[in-house]
Amino acid sequence: MLNKIEVLLLAELDNKKKYTPINSVSIDSFDTAKCMSINTIYKKICNLEKLNYVQKGLKESKKNTYFITKLGIEILESYK
Repeated sequence: MLNKIEVLLLAELDNKKKYTPINSVSIDSFDTAKCMSINTIYKKICNLEKLNYVQKGLKESKKNTYFITKLGIEILESYK
């Protein structure tokens, strides 16, 4: 079961249409980064990655980027 922060992160990726490796976003680009630490977002994204709800996209300089998978979209729908 996901927690609220993880669902919000999935929702943000879905709302921004981040569905492919080239159209992905770095952790510090999340809107939620304004109200929580980058470290917290990183830990939640790592958990979502282990569950195959997000995957790493193309690197942005040295930063990893992430996008939502089809499985992540399906799980997100179950929370709506």
